[in-house]
Amino acid sequence: MPHAMPKARGHAPPPEAFRTHSNYLRAFARLVAPGAGTTDDALAIVAATVASFPAVGRTLAGKHGALNSLSIAWRTELLLDLTASALADDEFVKLANTWAVIQVYYVFYHCTQALAQAKGHPRAPSHPKTQNQFYDFWGARALLISPWTLAFGHSGYRNVPPSVQVQHPIHPWSTCDDLTCWSLAVMALRTTREDAVLDTLAQKRADGQRERRKAWDAKEAARVQHGLKAHKRPRFPKPQLTTEEKTQARQRVRPSTIMDYLFRLRIRTNYEDSAMFTDGPEVEGASLEVLHNLRRLSAATLLVHELTLAELLGRDTLLEQVTRFLDLTAPTGIVVSLRQRLALLQQHARNGV
Repeated sequence: MPHAMPKARGHAPPPEAFRTHSNYLRAFARLVAPGAGTTDDALAIVAATVASFPAVGRTLAGKHGALNSLSIAWRTELLLDLTASALADDEFVKLANTWAVIQVYYVFYHCTQALAQAKGHPRAPSHPKTQNQFYDFWGARALLISPWTLAFGHSGYRNVPPSVQVQHPIHPWSTCDDLTCWSLAVMALRTTREDAVLDTLAQKRADGQRERRKAWDAKEAARVQHGLKAHKRPRFPKPQLTTEEKTQARQRVRPSTIMDYLFRLRIRTNYEDSAMFTDGPEVEGASLEVLHNLRRLSAATLLVHELTLAELLGRDTLLEQVTRFLDLTAPTGIVVSLRQRLALLQQHARNGV
C-alpha cells in the first residue's frame, strides 16, 4: 500500500529554509561523534561504541533478504560517492543535493529493512512500517549512540546524555557546536513530530466527517426504503475536535527519529520545495558542506548496521559480501565509502565483534 504524501504546508523562502535544514543536517552529522574532526575519526568512535554494546544472538532467519537489502543500501551510497567524485564545484552540488537527501533517506530505509530481516521479521512493505521498525530498533531502546537513538515524543526528548542541557527554544540558525548540536537535532525532531501531529489531527477530523456522512446515508436509505421522499444530501463540515480528542491523538503519534526527519526532508525536496537546495545557498561552499554531512550520516549509519549484521549473520558472511560488492560494483580510482569502512569491519571482526 503506497504511503500517503503529507499535505504541503507553508514554507519559508529557499534561503531561509536552506539555512534551517542545512544547520539541522550539520547538527545530526556532528552527533555521529561530537568532538571528532574527520569522518574517519568519527567512524572509529562509532565502531568502538557499537562494540561496547551487549552481544546479540546469531540468527540466519532472513540472511538472503538482509544481504540483498544491505546491497541496495551500498549501491545507494555509491551514488553519493560518485557524485562527490564528479562534482567538486559548489554550484553543481546545489542540484545534486536535492537528490542526495533522498539517497541518504533510502540508505536508512534499506539498512533498516536489512536489520529487520536479519532479526527474523518480514521485509516491511511501506515507509511508515519501516520507520516504525527503525524507532523500535534504536529510538525505543535505552542506548546512547547518536543520532540513531535520539528521539522526541509526547513527553519530550529521550536518549540524550545526562551531561547535556538541551536548549529550548533554540533558533534553528544558531551556531552548531558540540553542545548546541543536541538542541538543534532535538528541534529538528520536535518540528518533524509536530508535522506528524498535524497530519494525525487532520486525519481524525476527516474520519469524523466521513462517519457523519456514512450515518446520514444509512438513515436516508432507511427513510427511502419506507417510501419517504429522498432528502438532498447536505454538506458535512469536518467536526472540531475536543481538547481530550486532540490530546489523545497527540499521544498516539510515536516519537520522531532522524529517519522521520530525513523522510520529511525527502518529501519536501521531492514534491514540495525543490528550490531549497538549488536557490537557497547564499554562501560559497555551503552546498559542499551539506553533501559532506550527508555522506557522513550515510557512512556512519551503514557502519552501525554493518557491525550489527556481522553479529547476527556472522563476521565471515558480512566480510565476504563486502568484498564481493567492492570487486563487482565499486569503480577503481574512486573514493568509495564502503572500501574505507572495510578496514574497520575487518579490525572489529578480528576483535570478536
